[in-house]
Amino acid sequence: LNVSVDVPTLLENGHIQSRIRKETGKVQYLASDILNLIIEQFLPEDAYCVIGVINKDLYPKPTWSFVFGVSKILKRAGIFSFARYDPEFFTLSNADKSVDEITRARIDDKDKDTQRLIIYRACKTMTHEICHMFGLRHCIYHECLMNGTNRIEEADFK
Repeated sequence: LNVSVDVPTLLENGHIQSRIRKETGKVQYLASDILNLIIEQFLPEDAYCVIGVINKDLYPKPTWSFVFGVSKILKRAGIFSFARYDPEFFTLSNADKSVDEITRARIDDKDKDTQRLIIYRACKTMTHEICHMFGLRHCIYHECLMNGTNRIEEADFK
């Protein structure tokens, strides 16, 4: 399969709903709005699927706290966020920082173990979302990549 990388886009250019998470004080973006933007502007007709990569915190619907990634199987589109993969996202010392401030630092500036952890977590979620677009559903087995994940500890266990 051929893979292409498109140009980055700013969320401010679209109509993306956001909210401030009261527990963290951080901005989150509605994943379905971003997926619709991807489908409308970035999904070529001949593409099997497209995945958006973002460093913003995401939520799938107002009643949920967050989501690591999400996809629309029949629309061939998915998205995942790096925001919660960096251990600094969860530290109390970052409680007053935005996701942008935490994730703005280049991965090259992190120590090697943190780099590996961030990339490892990102690859698992990206692969999970792409597998959905290839028709795989969630799995009931806890260690399976296709098992749903609601906490970083669950994601790390796969």
